[in-house]
Amino acid sequence: AQPRYLKSGLEKLLPTGKCFCCQGAMCHDSPTDRGQGDDSEHEEETLISRGDTSQPFPALVADLLTSLGPDGRYILASSELGEHTQVILERLSKRGRLFGVLPVEAEQGVSQELGPLAQDERFDLSKRHLQDLAAAATSEAFSGVFVDFGQPLERSPADGRLEPLWYSWLLQASEAEIAWVLAAYGPQPADALLAERVAHELLHCISGSLSDFRGAVASLVATVRLDGIGAFDVSAISSAIRAFCNQGAEQFSQALEFAFHQLKPSGRLIVMTHKRWHLQALRRFLSVHAEPGVTIATLLDRVRLAELYPIMRSPNNFCMKRVGAPLWVAARVRDALSKTSGSAIVHVLEKAARNADMIEDIASSAFAAAERSLPRQPPAPEFGAGSEGGGGEATTAEVVENILGEDELCLEDRQRFEEIRRLLADRKAELDKLGISARQQKRDSRVAELARLSQELFRSTARSTQKAQVRCRDRPHIPVLLEEAVAHVTALGRTGVYVDCTFGRGGHTRRLLEGLSTKGRVYAFDVDSTAVEVGRKLEVSDHRFKIFHSPFGDLAVAIKEPVAGILLDLGVSSPQLDDVRRGFSFKHKKDGPLDLRMNPQVGIPASAWLQSVSVEELAWVIATVGYRLDSPMPEVIAEAILQRQQHCGPFRTTRQLASLLEALALDLQDEYPNLPLVQIVFTAIRTFLNHEEDQLRKALEGALERLEMNGRCAVITFNRWEALAVRDFVRDHEEPDPSIAPDATARPGRLAELYPLLGAAGCCRRGYALRRAGPPIRPSQEELARNPRARSATLHVLEKVPLSSQGRQRATAASQLAAATGTAASGAEVEGRRASAAAAQARLLEPPLPRLPLLRRAPASS
Repeated sequence: AQPRYLKSGLEKLLPTGKCFCCQGAMCHDSPTDRGQGDDSEHEEETLISRGDTSQPFPALVADLLTSLGPDGRYILASSELGEHTQVILERLSKRGRLFGVLPVEAEQGVSQELGPLAQDERFDLSKRHLQDLAAAATSEAFSGVFVDFGQPLERSPADGRLEPLWYSWLLQASEAEIAWVLAAYGPQPADALLAERVAHELLHCISGSLSDFRGAVASLVATVRLDGIGAFDVSAISSAIRAFCNQGAEQFSQALEFAFHQLKPSGRLIVMTHKRWHLQALRRFLSVHAEPGVTIATLLDRVRLAELYPIMRSPNNFCMKRVGAPLWVAARVRDALSKTSGSAIVHVLEKAARNADMIEDIASSAFAAAERSLPRQPPAPEFGAGSEGGGGEATTAEVVENILGEDELCLEDRQRFEEIRRLLADRKAELDKLGISARQQKRDSRVAELARLSQELFRSTARSTQKAQVRCRDRPHIPVLLEEAVAHVTALGRTGVYVDCTFGRGGHTRRLLEGLSTKGRVYAFDVDSTAVEVGRKLEVSDHRFKIFHSPFGDLAVAIKEPVAGILLDLGVSSPQLDDVRRGFSFKHKKDGPLDLRMNPQVGIPASAWLQSVSVEELAWVIATVGYRLDSPMPEVIAEAILQRQQHCGPFRTTRQLASLLEALALDLQDEYPNLPLVQIVFTAIRTFLNHEEDQLRKALEGALERLEMNGRCAVITFNRWEALAVRDFVRDHEEPDPSIAPDATARPGRLAELYPLLGAAGCCRRGYALRRAGPPIRPSQEELARNPRARSATLHVLEKVPLSSQGRQRATAASQLAAATGTAASGAEVEGRRASAAAAQARLLEPPLPRLPLLRRAPASS
């Protein structure tokens, strides 16, 4: 291990903790090869990557599993028993027992590889479905259970054939049922409309022989446009079908339930996940068997806790808790250890005794009367570019004055500061007596904690706040993906009209002006008064430029002439983050008023909005930001925020809200390890207050309307919901491949449902469609070194293209059919971004579970 990571791990150990140093392995705190920012499938896990020496992974799993000692009884359920069985048996005594469960779906050769181990009397091998773990051994309690679920169910044979049972289900299933399977078991995030398109074509592609499945899917992938986020491929499609036909989610859930009930107290449950639906099933399991954290239990009353946490209504005295952060096992490690490929996540859970203070009588009337309220959309606050209506401006200025006007600490904080300094000096004196150097003392956990508390108190003073403000104000603004975005936007030449929808400090705009001729022009939009002032100065110095003090959603209203290229750099600019008076940053050293408005002169600040919102409305805002928070987590977060506000007063500063969210994130570690909860909630509130989703939809609609033919729109996204909005917009306005023919057996208008552009009003008259000009572009390593804030940026390049003659014919037929049946789409339905996505989701149909194959008896020697 790298020395710095080893030291970091030793500092976090409890007095009786152990440190497993894996030879040839490297542990990284922040993997860089797993997607963008909060869009990564697993957030901030430890990455274990294989070196050139021995195989440390089985030894690590064995050490974690056998925590209760060598005399225990353990279950190992995996399709790759060979890589773990021998190592675990080496750690067991003569009284220990290991039950190996080989899934029915595993290859026959796996059991043959375990032949020599079958002679060990401590090892008992059986082959059965994972949901039948209880039948693999006696009813005695176990000390540990290991479940590796996923790879055998998704592995495709070398010849690309599906098993006859799964193939027969595929031929009998309806299009809506296949689409549901692809959306539920497919890549993240789920894309209902794309799943419908794939299912529609899949039913035609597999009409041939059984052995042609892989080739048929490969042909489908080449036909259906699968670009963008969460794209399907041959492996993903076959994996989803196999997982459903093997009742993957049901088997996984039942195996976890068996492990919970059969584990001894302090016994370990180690789960290895490979797919998105694995994580969802594990989170559902934890939501039922995990206790609320200390912060949540303190803020919420027992009735509300019973509504949100089922374990509060359970007489069970035990719960499941996560032991440490999940371990991300890199794909190259899996390739070296087994025949399977792909990355995996190791989750270590422990059966622990519940908090006695939280155990309630399930027969109480309070629990019986509890009814859970569902999230609902709140009314949209005022938004725009006007200079009036700044009802929250006085509040913001008052908070700024209070923060910057504190010259000294209050008496209570001063006394606390002196106490911390005294404790810090005493601790250092103790370490001096032990002969520990001053450099090593800084790594002491107690010294580090006292130093952190001291720094927090110092940051609350006016001197610290003013220093941070001056330092951030002088920081230069660095545009993200500058050269790449400008090159794509100006693809039509140097003499056209171009639009920068998010001016900021003019980084992209100035680069556009540098590349244009004297005939070229650039328009810009911004609602921030400070940004508009910078733009006015640029107007004076360059006659080719003009800025509009209005939202970029007004693009089609403000600009009437054809445009050659459009750029949208979404999110918050660096100057807005660095200015503590704006309240966008949630870092403690940039404490400021809780405002979050792009235009402080319009609407109300976030601090005032939180005082007027209900739990259901705040939960709706948190849930719609696009992050993967399963129910009821948004409601738990919203309830805690508003309860804290009710007990302690309104949130005036960003530090107050961020401190609460950091405490809540620690409470949610079992279900969402290392969850960036502060970023999620701040982004959700900011997105709602500034109408960002609605403005982006209007801007994309206006861009498609104003762009010249073959003109490009470059969109730089930073969050999941922004990327999903771009993806859905492309889905609604792309033309089907010419090789996709309408199905004669399908009901009329089905092709227009799959491709909403064909059913849109005026599609033939407009005569254009939208397509991606290439795959999404990520920042280079050189740019990340210059500007770390670009780490989550992604550039999406969209191009306006002419509608083909076949597309015109299809659109005409769809319009005639809609007129004949009286189902012509209204303007609101056509223009709404969510219309087609919601309709596609409603059309999906969950199929009945297929019958699992009969158990094949294991060899007599086992």
